[in-house]
Amino acid sequence: MSSYEIYSHPDVLLYDHLKRVGDFCYCLISEKDIDFSYDKHKLCYIMKIIGYTHDIGKANKYFQDYLKQEIRSGKSNILPKLRTHSFLSALVTYLQIKDIDEKLALIGYIIVKSHHGSLKNFNDEYLSENELNDVKKNLKEQINNLPESQVNDILNKLELKSVDSNMLIDLIDTINKLTDNIIDLLEDNSDFESYIIYKLLFSALIFADKEDAIFHNNKSLIYDIPNDLVKQYRTKHFKLENKKLNVLRNELFEEVLDSIHNSNLKIMSLTAPTGTGKTLTAIAAALELRSKLNKNMSIIYSLPFTSIIDQNYEVYYKVLSDMLGCDKVSSDKILKHHHFSEFKYENEFNNYDCHQSKFLIESWNSEIVVTTFIQLFNTLFSNQNRFLVRYQKLVNSIIILDEVQSIPYKYWLVIREYFKSLSKHLNLYFIFVTATQPLIFSSDEIFELVPNKKNYFSFFHR
Repeated sequence: MSSYEIYSHPDVLLYDHLKRVGDFCYCLISEKDIDFSYDKHKLCYIMKIIGYTHDIGKANKYFQDYLKQEIRSGKSNILPKLRTHSFLSALVTYLQIKDIDEKLALIGYIIVKSHHGSLKNFNDEYLSENELNDVKKNLKEQINNLPESQVNDILNKLELKSVDSNMLIDLIDTINKLTDNIIDLLEDNSDFESYIIYKLLFSALIFADKEDAIFHNNKSLIYDIPNDLVKQYRTKHFKLENKKLNVLRNELFEEVLDSIHNSNLKIMSLTAPTGTGKTLTAIAAALELRSKLNKNMSIIYSLPFTSIIDQNYEVYYKVLSDMLGCDKVSSDKILKHHHFSEFKYENEFNNYDCHQSKFLIESWNSEIVVTTFIQLFNTLFSNQNRFLVRYQKLVNSIIILDEVQSIPYKYWLVIREYFKSLSKHLNLYFIFVTATQPLIFSSDEIFELVPNKKNYFSFFHR
């Protein structure tokens, strides 16, 4: 068997899959404005290694036989514990990174080991003596059936180090001891940096892996919604009649857009009474911010209730279709996502099947995403694979949280600290929209986009 006879998926060579995923992982991180204590070039290179090695364990004979049997008859008699590939791949990943950075090597190891399931806590990775013995026994069986020369041929073509399969068994004890030490280090950590890196790298891998398995290429978004779209819509439809409420709404709209250019913080608030047109003003503010920053940025608009989401989605869809034309408003421009959403994704070029649509919707593959607090906070805090596939989407995005006062008080502290870290490390912008702004942030941590808000509240005598 040569390296050109080893497959990752039916009719897909393992080398080709690893090369595409690794290159895509590198691009996902390199094109984003991230800010960590680690050098960005170092993180990008490590992300590429993770992509290049995440499935290398599929070269073992048990997996190759399993794949052939599945293709031939749709079933296999190979035991799941023998055909599994993640643990073996994770060891190779660790071996490639350990001389660059030991902590990142452990993170890469756990990411690869977990990439077909949910992300685990570091302390869940520590193995007891009995667990270690069971793992070693199974791994020895896999290594004895690993075509080492073909594996090294693949690694060499990917410009990675060759591996001695006998070394992999000894690595398990090393990694187990290191895991114990890292747990103590993380418990002493005073910020969210390690947590964010951990989830970002995991998200980049599973996103790139799934996209390659489904499409065999990168479905890049085109960011071309005009930044003055809402302005144009208001000019076309809202006549400036001399009615006090219309004048008030227009003043608020202009004041918020002016304030966007005065803001020097990444966490902002838009505080105004109900009835002042906050729905359109909020999305206009996000588009204006995108124009100010001159970057390709997704806008994630979130609300606490599905009933309001349907209503506000229709408002935004109407603005887009009116100004761009119905034939131009497809899922890659605006997307509605909550647990009742239909798995239907389409653009002007393709109608995707249910499996493809599910991936594109759950990964928020759109310029504007209208979603629930539940979906947003699951993305931010959950360890589950299906939520974390879009965590990488948060980088360089603008998140609007409407009716933010509905967030329970007990979560305010963690939200305050986590959002500050996200805004710093992932270049993430937040706009909190409400009529009753909760005191989650101190006045020097959040920028108010409506400096004259008292004038608007006094108008309604509320």
